Amino acid sequence: MKTQATLVNAVRNILAIAGPVAMTSALLVACSSPPTSYMMNPKPAYEKFSENGGGVQFDITPKAEILVVVDTSDSMLLHPQMADNINRFVDEFTRKNPIEYHLAVVSIYDHRTYDSQNYKTKFAGTDKLNTFENGEFRPVKDGPNSIVKDKFFISSADANLKDLLKNTINIGVQSLKNGGPEFEESFSPVAAAFNLPGGDKLSQDKMSRQSGFFFGPNAYKIIFFVTDATDDSRSSASELYYSLLASANGDRSKVMIYGAVVPTDDNSCVRDPGGPPVKIEDLLHLASIDESNVVTLCKPFGDKLAEIGKSIRTRTLPKVISLSRGVPMINGDPSATLTVCYGIPRPDLADQPGCPNMQQVPFETSPDLIGFQYDPTNNSVHLNPNLELNPEPGGKLIVKYKSVNPSNLRTGYKVKRYGDRP
Repeated sequence: MKTQATLVNAVRNILAIAGPVAMTSALLVACSSPPTSYMMNPKPAYEKFSENGGGVQFDITPKAEILVVVDTSDSMLLHPQMADNINRFVDEFTRKNPIEYHLAVVSIYDHRTYDSQNYKTKFAGTDKLNTFENGEFRPVKDGPNSIVKDKFFISSADANLKDLLKNTINIGVQSLKNGGPEFEESFSPVAAAFNLPGGDKLSQDKMSRQSGFFFGPNAYKIIFFVTDATDDSRSSASELYYSLLASANGDRSKVMIYGAVVPTDDNSCVRDPGGPPVKIEDLLHLASIDESNVVTLCKPFGDKLAEIGKSIRTRTLPKVISLSRGVPMINGDPSATLTVCYGIPRPDLADQPGCPNMQQVPFETSPDLIGFQYDPTNNSVHLNPNLELNPEPGGKLIVKYKSVNPSNLRTGYKVKRYGDRP
């Protein structure tokens, strides 16, 4: 018994580390042995039954808090591609994606420089003095030099999304002699912005105006670093990662970290003289699923940004939905008796078949369909991670099905059920 419990705990730990995509795959693999051709084992023999109407609504709109940490040191003048390529990321990230998100931009920080008396004396009373707190969101811009009044983070509901993202991320650079940073800290602004243990505390007014950015512990925490330097923050990669993980209730699938850096093994372009981004690479490795969360600033990376946008989109859709109100009866045409719809439900159309006034998610009856599968072993619907849905604010996923009611069994009438052999 002890060995069995140890094995179970090990499997749970592996699934927790692998995240929702791997968990779904593991469930489907587990269901293949014994084969999924049976609703249960032994084969059921329902001879006659009456049907109950079944319908369950789910809010599948994932919430995400996205923080982009931008290096403003003058060495970044050699890497202007981020703002130029951001549209590739936005196109793929937002394409047929129901995710609801807030996105904010912070600059790197430099305690050793900004906190020194020499710095304060030298730049006091000038526009070169750093006046941004560590972790303070940069103002949203709708043009290269046009700030949107009283707006400090971007929402997925904003109309001119691409312009806001491109202009807000492009916050410029500042040389050391003109009051810019020398020792680039990428980790400390994240700790301050998310109010993590050990991080700087924002002033009350900054904290208040940034509070609307956060959806809560169930939201995805997505961090994107843009820097050609190493990290000089006091905290280690593991300290930052596990603090973020704690803020997401310990759910590894909810913490995603990406980096546009000059990797240690890439010497094809100039990096900041401070050295390679070893700590940042450690953090990216901790948060990595398949090592695809790194972009090199040394090469054109528009396509890679698009891949990252797609990665976020596919990872934020829920994958498994348990049907708690009954077991669906699925006959010759499965899409007629188990239907999945997405959109704004209308009560006056609830009793109509199909998905009137909503998007219908295909039942995957052939390999070329991308939609959902039904897993009879745990009575659940599995959404394909590559599923694309046109975003609808307030949209719900509705599972409509006719359920088997064993208490009303009758004899003399046999019905084929999904998964039964002929």
